[in-house]
Amino acid sequence: MFGRSTADLAGRPFESLLKAPPSPALDWTEPAAGAKTGQPYTQRSSSLCMALRADGTAFPIAYLVARVASQGICFAAFVDDLGSESPSLRDWGVAGRQLRTLVEFSPIAIWVAEDSHVILANRAACALLGFESPSEMIGKSVYELLTDSDHVRFQRHVAQALQHEGQVSNLHASLKRRDGDACDVEITLASLPDHGQTTVQMVASNITQRNLELRELQRSRTLLKGLSAGLVEAREEERRRIARELHDELGQELSALKMAIVQCARSHGLPEQDGGISTVSASLDGIMASVRRIAADLRPPMLDDLGLGDALEALVQAFSRRTGIPVRLRVDALAGSPDDKLAIALYRMVQEGLTNVARHSQATEARIDLHSAAGELMLRIQDNGVGLPADASLHGKGRFGLLGIQERAEALGGQLLLQSPGTAGTQILVRLPFQPQRPGCTAAETAAG
Repeated sequence: MFGRSTADLAGRPFESLLKAPPSPALDWTEPAAGAKTGQPYTQRSSSLCMALRADGTAFPIAYLVARVASQGICFAAFVDDLGSESPSLRDWGVAGRQLRTLVEFSPIAIWVAEDSHVILANRAACALLGFESPSEMIGKSVYELLTDSDHVRFQRHVAQALQHEGQVSNLHASLKRRDGDACDVEITLASLPDHGQTTVQMVASNITQRNLELRELQRSRTLLKGLSAGLVEAREEERRRIARELHDELGQELSALKMAIVQCARSHGLPEQDGGISTVSASLDGIMASVRRIAADLRPPMLDDLGLGDALEALVQAFSRRTGIPVRLRVDALAGSPDDKLAIALYRMVQEGLTNVARHSQATEARIDLHSAAGELMLRIQDNGVGLPADASLHGKGRFGLLGIQERAEALGGQLLLQSPGTAGTQILVRLPFQPQRPGCTAAETAAG
């Protein structure tokens, strides 16, 4: 390395091999008091020093001076010729320094733990946890940084990362900041290669704000669903009120008007078959029929008077007469009669489903089944029409009817399943939780049309 013979080196001061004397100077005396007897004593380690060969050329070295004998004063100098390093090794050294700089100044919190204690941390990790410098984190147990409720899950994820080198494990947890606050984080754990089975690298992303936004979004969605359900109930109540007023007030007024016209004609000696009186009477009859129809559309009186099964039967019969599409209705005997809120929701779902059949399906027949099983009510509306496109969704253009069925189902704690198997038509399946309040409802099965 130095271009000298053994005889030339023997007896030469070590410092004479260096281009400039080291600062501070090397101490070739007994190690300081307190050094453990029998233990090697390291005095100096340096990686930036220039040495001289016998021909006077300078080259970089790294050296370490250590005591190698337990008795007497005996030292060894371990010297590494950096000048003979291959370009690839020098490149690796540069890459290593670049990587360390990248980790140190990364905006993402990174730390390394050995046997669950932090041995390396970057500035972002300090900022995340409220420490002023990485040295304050070094030596701390990772479990001190985690909330107590996350310890067991964290231990399980660490074991998984150590057992499967090269794989990462993701953990959502809460960290305890130095100021006492908590922050939500997503931690990615991975074992470090060639570091045994105890060293784990952890990369933590602060997701506190994201969690707050998600919770706020969930709260908003819950409020919107509640508002939607409230609007549906308010609309049904308004429909009930208007239907009652149409039937009771306007219907009675029209009946009274017809009777008054007949009485007036009699008092003036006009026969009831008079052309003018007959025309007015027929118009009044038509108006009264329209009022009854509008009132029934707003709130079917049969639903309140006879129950859901008979109301559905009347609905499908009227649909078949109007459209010419036969509908097979099957309402099995339920474990109990549904309450008013559930009954009107089911009626509206069937009403909307039949409207879709008439408008979009091009079907020649349809079938409706309603039955209860295992604490659920299941409503199935099926047709043999053209079906839905392969990319169809409930939120597509012109599908407000299906969306309305879905909202009604979700408001009652249920769900809507939409199936369209190619050319086999469309099937709407609604599943609703059902806790019967009272026994009752007989089966009804009819084929209308």
